[in-house]
Amino acid sequence: MRTITKETTSIESALAEEFGCDESEIRIQSWDHYGLSVYRVNGKDVAVGTDAECDKACQDYIEQTAWAFKPEFILSACGLPSELSEAIGAYCQAECDSANDAMVALIKKTCGMDEFASQAISADGRGHFLSGWDGNEVELSNGMFAYVN
Repeated sequence: MRTITKETTSIESALAEEFGCDESEIRIQSWDHYGLSVYRVNGKDVAVGTDAECDKACQDYIEQTAWAFKPEFILSACGLPSELSEAIGAYCQAECDSANDAMVALIKKTCGMDEFASQAISADGRGHFLSGWDGNEVELSNGMFAYVN
């Protein structure tokens, strides 16, 4: 059984306002989305967090999916020659998510994961990474952020 707190009520109020439903229809889920709390709203799962929580969730997502980035972006962010694009692309395409550890190691040894994530977020926004539904980030009336999945 979940504990109702002032913060939970504030989140539910903000979600009800944003998504046009009654607070009583909103249910917190038992799982998270990269550390963000997930609520069931109008038949959709909505991840919610503070600005700092969303930055961390986005960085976690980026680190777990580094292999899926375009080779040109990886090389540019890492300050490496673009001539390596074909080799990086072929490796990631052949290995898929098994290539992730190698890409993360490359990123950490060059620009660092914080800088890489910062560049990715600057290029596409957090919603691109955290919202599987429409790629959008919604700022709620309580100052928190929501991502529909």
